Amino acid sequence: MTLQNTTYNLGYPVYGAKFVNDDVLGVAGGGGRDQPGIRSKLTALKVDFSKKKSIKRFREITMDSSDDSPTTLDAARGVILVGCNEGSQKIAETGVNHHIRKYIYQNDHLQFTA
Repeated sequence: MTLQNTTYNLGYPVYGAKFVNDDVLGVAGGGGRDQPGIRSKLTALKVDFSKKKSIKRFREITMDSSDDSPTTLDAARGVILVGCNEGSQKIAETGVNHHIRKYIYQNDHLQFTA
């Protein structure tokens, strides 16, 4: 068996990754509020090892710059859950930290739902 490897630079540190389906890899990471020059994102990558460029950025959502960077990600049946603490100012104003984000991957699109 021959193993194939490849690299891809997303431009941000990756803290979570999981296949959403057979050929789409969901990836989350970024700099969070401590590194505002590195925006936090959820990225969908198309993966096809039969092609020369086997990884291609497909869809991407940029998160609020006042929030922490996302540090966990899980996916099943088109639902992607991302762990990302809200910014301290939002938490102070509301008294609540909405730290689980729900996204849907449907019809080749990413959509934030809650």
